[in-house]
Amino acid sequence: MADYYKILGIPETASEDEIRQAYTRLAVEYHPAIDRSNSSRFQDIQIAYRVLSNLEEKAIYDAEREEVDVSLFTTESLVQVFRSRLRAEEQGLTQESARIPFGTGTIMLGAVAAEVAVHSYREKEKSTGDIYLGVTIFLAGAGAWWAGRTLRKMKKHEREIRELPELIKKYSKLPQMDL
Repeated sequence: MADYYKILGIPETASEDEIRQAYTRLAVEYHPAIDRSNSSRFQDIQIAYRVLSNLEEKAIYDAEREEVDVSLFTTESLVQVFRSRLRAEEQGLTQESARIPFGTGTIMLGAVAAEVAVHSYREKEKSTGDIYLGVTIFLAGAGAWWAGRTLRKMKKHEREIRELPELIKKYSKLPQMDL
């Protein structure tokens, strides 16, 4: 059995993002359009990514690697995997959402710096105004980026929560997974 973690060059504890980043990096490096002799390596990379990026296939693959009885993977256990993953993400999002005021506060500091820059320009202190204008741009950009990043993560999590009943319905139709 091929070691998909070794093929992608990632640890067994790699997150979804780390798996996707490793795949993207290797797919660009070993794409057959660049060098035809890489086609078999590229296929191995694709197979490793397909297995490790799918929660169900990854669980089965990990179980086979550890020589665990894969018949233990019932529909209910897969649903538990989905739910526990969502709970872990929710805890992380609770911490992330606490950072939204930080992003908003940074934007507000940028607004204060903008006010100081305007005042400096009125007083004919161009160099001071330029410094505060730069600070304004930096703070507003950083705050907007931080708040936007957090909100995108929250939207992704909400979408996954909405998809959970469909996944449960899909897998509950299977009486037992025969592998």
